[in-house]
Amino acid sequence: MSTVALLINHKIIITLNISSSVISDPSATLYSAYARLTLLQSLIIELGLMPPTADLPSSLKAAKRFLKSKAFLNVGDYLWAREQGPKELQNIMYPSKSALKKDLRNKKSRDRRANRCWVKEHGLDVLLITIF
Repeated sequence: MSTVALLINHKIIITLNISSSVISDPSATLYSAYARLTLLQSLIIELGLMPPTADLPSSLKAAKRFLKSKAFLNVGDYLWAREQGPKELQNIMYPSKSALKKDLRNKKSRDRRANRCWVKEHGLDVLLITIF
């Protein structure tokens, strides 16, 4: 059991470093499906959306579908929380898509929104939702 936990912790460190490098240099995600899948898998781990013993989605389509159904967060808040640490990432998650939409419609949250073009360019477009 301790070997599995060590492997999981090691995997989390590796994937967090991958997502950080991809977010800082998005050109890697533009041409490689494997790099894009790795980014989405690292987001799943970083956000704590999957139990440690479960297998990560093995295809790009499955990873997108999983994130669209489980990851409800403001991208601007996500970028801020990444700098604060892993515990803060859990605090910015919304329980449902409707709760996220309600918050995004609020005038106070407009200054926390990330630029849509920047989000798409950096491979985080799977986190975007339509609010109206």
